[in-house]
Amino acid sequence: SIVAVGAMSEKSLVIKILKKISLFLYKKSDLIICVTKSFKKDLITRGVNDNKIKVIENGFDLTKNLKPSISIREVEKKYKIKQNTFYVSFIGTIGMAHGLEIVLKAAPKLNDNIVFLIIGEGAEKTFLKNEVKKHKINNIKFIDNLNWQEIVDINQLINIHLVHLKRDDEFKKVIPSKIFESMALKKPIIMGVDGESRNIINNAECAFNVEPENFNDLANTINKLQKNNEILENMGKNGYKFLEKNFSRKILSNKMMEYLNLKI
Repeated sequence: SIVAVGAMSEKSLVIKILKKISLFLYKKSDLIICVTKSFKKDLITRGVNDNKIKVIENGFDLTKNLKPSISIREVEKKYKIKQNTFYVSFIGTIGMAHGLEIVLKAAPKLNDNIVFLIIGEGAEKTFLKNEVKKHKINNIKFIDNLNWQEIVDINQLINIHLVHLKRDDEFKKVIPSKIFESMALKKPIIMGVDGESRNIINNAECAFNVEPENFNDLANTINKLQKNNEILENMGKNGYKFLEKNFSRKILSNKMMEYLNLKI
């Protein structure tokens, strides 16, 4: 990931040392839990014994509270947002890997009454805010980091969640944990990530795919969805059902215990 975002070169001494340390640890381990099948394949190609590698994806703890603590009217007042606006949210780390320049370029192409909410903190937030101010983009709103209950509250006014990473083969191996949070909140997803995570949301029938870093694709998709509330609601329900059946933390923790007991 460090190399993929351009922070360091593949040939740098630090990267070479980190790779040697990680490979040493993998080979000395009795059990390795990967959070994606792609990571397992990657380790096998590096010579790690596949018999000690297991896969348990991330998921969601369905015992967490999913009920709002304040009314929609209070949400409007607290965050200065309003009903009858179509909100597309990006929630989480605003980092180098997330390629949120796509939002800057897509925003001017959106229909009236569509607004991006960028919620969270990260290395790229200041840059994005400065660009919004510089280019006078009036349909992108930034909100500081929120705790889980606040996310549940503001979710009452959000129509669809955006999940996006830069277009790089390295990111085809990852599964952003925010897809499971979106499923838990019964919100459909605009998926701007290729690879294994896309297979999950396609199987769940809870998302609309866009090409990573393709701002025209993103804008066109959002514009088409603006008036399709029934489709969005159904896809949100699909995601929750799929999460409940396949990615509940309870199911995943039982799988972890099985693997640990085999090694004890």
